[in-house]
Amino acid sequence: MDLTLVLTHACNLGCGYCYAGAKDTRAMPETVARRALEWAMSRCHGELLVGYFGGEPLIRWDLLTSYHAMAVELAATHGVKLTHTVTTNATLLTPERMDWLCERGFSVGVSIDGTRSAHDRMRPRAGGGSSYDAVLAGLAVALSRRPMTQTISVVHPDTVGELAAGVDALLAQGVRVLSLSLDPSADWDLGSLETARQQMDLVGERWLTEYRAGRDLWIEPLDGRIVSQIKGGLQECDQCSAGLGELAVAPSGQWYPCERMVGTDGATERRWSLGSVLEAADGAPDVQRVRKLSWQHQAEPAACQTCPLRDRCQHHCACSNAMATGQVATPGGAQCAWEQSAIATADRVAAAMWAEGNALFLKRRYRLVA
Repeated sequence: MDLTLVLTHACNLGCGYCYAGAKDTRAMPETVARRALEWAMSRCHGELLVGYFGGEPLIRWDLLTSYHAMAVELAATHGVKLTHTVTTNATLLTPERMDWLCERGFSVGVSIDGTRSAHDRMRPRAGGGSSYDAVLAGLAVALSRRPMTQTISVVHPDTVGELAAGVDALLAQGVRVLSLSLDPSADWDLGSLETARQQMDLVGERWLTEYRAGRDLWIEPLDGRIVSQIKGGLQECDQCSAGLGELAVAPSGQWYPCERMVGTDGATERRWSLGSVLEAADGAPDVQRVRKLSWQHQAEPAACQTCPLRDRCQHHCACSNAMATGQVATPGGAQCAWEQSAIATADRVAAAMWAEGNALFLKRRYRLVA
């Protein structure tokens, strides 16, 4: 089970595509965190991943450290194996904080949109002005202590033309694990989608250059689609489990299927609420709401059912679908085009590496050693 604690709605950036909506100072009370953790510990079958999210979670470093200690204490009581993640814009990430995270085994994800111009267009400071240098400084701290720190870059129509250049910029910083995440709620047109396809091809060329030089890396969505081909399609464990194996808790105590569906935790987003940790006797999500969401999520569109790429794409991502179409089972057209581009590029570069007998590729993807 994955449990995300949304520590605060506050953020020090003003990202143009933010799905969290208007910012305020609401933060998660100890009662909410404890009830959510206790319920998850009792239902997780021995393993629990706890993620810390916002807003910007490092704004409430006090809560992150306190609730982590609480999680460790409860895990010992319940006999649960814990793993921990935090997603941050890294502007508040100091060497001391990164040391603390590393000592406790945290995985850290840093949000940064590649080039300076793309990043500052979409991710300025909340009061205006560039955040790029501050993010780079935090990213450098993370990489110095955890070289496989992942970066997350949002792909938006206004900046998609800089996608490949953004990958180059991050590789130049020493990043080896990159996630390129489409903004499904943006206004994509045929021109911007064609640009995305062309840029994906260029990203594929960067990927080939790295492998040919013997430099290991992971670029999502390319590597994920290569793995899906090797596995004969995405397995059940690879697919979205929003509301079942994956849950998020807002500062209000409301349960949500995942952190991206919390939003402002206001009237509109509470369409996706699964109940409250403060209302149920044991803190549990509302069973009927969970069942309803599950039924809705399983209502796969006919076009997806007959698509030859069905078993390799992420058309089942509930939060992306909800952001694009308002329905958890129905992806938007931009998502479909993005997946087609990613799969086509992944197949092209993987075929090239196989034909060349690239030792690193064969070792990483097939566990073959010359």
